[in-house]
Amino acid sequence: MPEELKMEVSLPELKEGISFDLSSASEKDAAYAISYCSDKIDALTFAYSGIEVQALDKALSKYSGKGPKEAGAAILAAKSLREVFKDAVNDKNTLLPVAECYFFSKLPGRFGFSPKINPGMLTSTIKPKSFAPGSRISLVSKYKDWVAIKKLFLEPDMQKWEIAGILAGINETLVKKAFDFAGLDKAKLDAKAAELTKGKRKSYQSIGEALQGMEGNHAELACLYNFVLSTFEVLPYANRPMLSKQYPDIKGPKMRGRKPKG
Repeated sequence: MPEELKMEVSLPELKEGISFDLSSASEKDAAYAISYCSDKIDALTFAYSGIEVQALDKALSKYSGKGPKEAGAAILAAKSLREVFKDAVNDKNTLLPVAECYFFSKLPGRFGFSPKINPGMLTSTIKPKSFAPGSRISLVSKYKDWVAIKKLFLEPDMQKWEIAGILAGINETLVKKAFDFAGLDKAKLDAKAAELTKGKRKSYQSIGEALQGMEGNHAELACLYNFVLSTFEVLPYANRPMLSKQYPDIKGPKMRGRKPKG
């Protein structure tokens, strides 16, 4: 199996095949390619999840500022976020985790930082090559010890949640591996996240308080943001656990912590 990353999506909203040759890539090159592909499918996953993203976008449009400290202050000042999320789930309370993840995936963009590694954080000379996708959604990749193979062949009667599940699984993998290859001191950032969340009740208020203590460059902030939120069982990107209450057939890795309330 060659060292490369290939992703293909054949949906009305996105018909694209992308490949990166990773045979002579540095780890930061790999992180660039991985984050490039994640950017293509993250928002698409939420669109297929069953929530009303427009309701959340309307709520998010009221937020603006600079940096995690101001983002944290905005969360602390917010009225009941759970009611905001309920407006986006059409009475399906089991979709609340999806609305929650969407909100916290978009919040950083309102304050000038990112919830995950994105291509703009990295300098790389490798370029994507395009090809015509087949009637499927797939990720096939190999780089050093990392191998990932995820495929879903599309059928006319396929449910949207099935598509959301495979997209979420692919995105989950991509986000995590981008952090692995971005050259970050993850142990240091994990320790900092533990310090920021120590002794805090698992709530949205606690998230706001923790955000106010975050510092670092763009990549470090993205990683720290993930570590902090995962302590409160929120992943700020499309993932399988957010879908599993509504769609039990979708299974994913367990997250640490308990769901925040309030």
